[in-house]
Amino acid sequence: MTWTPIVALALAGFVPLVRRAPLIGVAAVTFFVASWYVNACVADWWAGEAFGARRFVSCVPVFVLGLSALLQIATAPVAIARGLTVAFTAYTLLLLIQYQTFMHGLRQLAPYPRGFFDLWLARFRVPFDVLAWWLHR
Repeated sequence: MTWTPIVALALAGFVPLVRRAPLIGVAAVTFFVASWYVNACVADWWAGEAFGARRFVSCVPVFVLGLSALLQIATAPVAIARGLTVAFTAYTLLLLIQYQTFMHGLRQLAPYPRGFFDLWLARFRVPFDVLAWWLHR
């Protein structure tokens, strides 16, 4: 969820999907739960600290079903979809900056995430810290 926060909305969309189309909804939820179980059973469930949840790529069509079901019940789905796209793209780009800063050895600017702040909120501060560090070198 921290790498692709829109998946949380897609998972929330399973509820209206099951209500609107029970057969498809239950099949989607079953597929996702089975994928989650299989991915959690492997020895390196974190996939070697890869960027993103690459083991859940096969679930993307299921996530699309959940997200579309959620957007169908929204009052202004196009506006909401655009807003979510912009917000989640910006959020993911900030995470990528934080990740790359850490991977390039600037651990004093982007420490390894060990708690809520480092994992969810530090990414908003890291670009400013990198800019300040770069200007004062």
